[in-house]
Amino acid sequence: MMNLSDPAIVWFYIAVALQISVTTVIIPLKIKSQFGKYLSFYTEEDHPALYTSSSKVIDYALRFYLLMSISMAGASFYFLYSSFTNKQELFNWDNQSGIMVLFLMSLLPLFFLIFVNKRYFKLLKDHASKKRTASLTIRRWQDFIPKFSIALLILGHILFVAVNQYFQLHPFDGFAGYVNYLGVIFLDTVNVVAISLIIKGKNLSQVKGEDKKRIFQARAIKINVTIWIVAIYYLVIALLLAGAELRDYALVIQSLYFVLIYVMVNKLFVSSSDITPPHSTA
Repeated sequence: MMNLSDPAIVWFYIAVALQISVTTVIIPLKIKSQFGKYLSFYTEEDHPALYTSSSKVIDYALRFYLLMSISMAGASFYFLYSSFTNKQELFNWDNQSGIMVLFLMSLLPLFFLIFVNKRYFKLLKDHASKKRTASLTIRRWQDFIPKFSIALLILGHILFVAVNQYFQLHPFDGFAGYVNYLGVIFLDTVNVVAISLIIKGKNLSQVKGEDKKRIFQARAIKINVTIWIVAIYYLVIALLLAGAELRDYALVIQSLYFVLIYVMVNKLFVSSSDITPPHSTA
């Protein structure tokens, strides 16, 4: 049974409610607005052919995306309410796993949005100028990642090793030991691969103008590196809280971590503010 008089439990419910609100309501509404604003640049009068193809499809897809998100919000709040009223852990299972399930539920509309975003790039390609520009400058990862971010990453890894080694000498119940390093190696590998793919930027090659490509590319890498930094420090904090037997507060941090990750990932999607409205063809 959950002790609702425990401050850590109260903060847990507040954090999860915030997680659900941000990932299934606030962000989806913002994304829908961004895409809708961009599509409004293409009027039916100026682009009649567009209204029989990509634009209409994207508009319908965005409505379905929003419907999916609101449905996930309703289901998630129901599960949270049931946990609170019954004084049981999420899904009558485990709070840590429950938070992850709620996060995965919020990702379902996001996966659909990835499909919408792919069509969005196709829309840019089909209705942009046929004139292409190319850059003779070879870009490297050093051109996108500031030294300060690299320093934060290095410091985060040093802290993780130090904390993990400390608990290796003074283990607590459930401590995974050297297995924790596998998680960090996986995290590093995923981020290195992701940054490499962004630098190659096949999707961005469809965007009109070399300057626009670099803006998208720089933003994507900045967001990816930010997520990487947040993730490594989250692992350090989670390990410290677990070692201090403050696991309930670790759940609060985990929920807030998921919120931040979701917000950052959604920033990878093209914002209408980054796009110059097309000129009228009339």
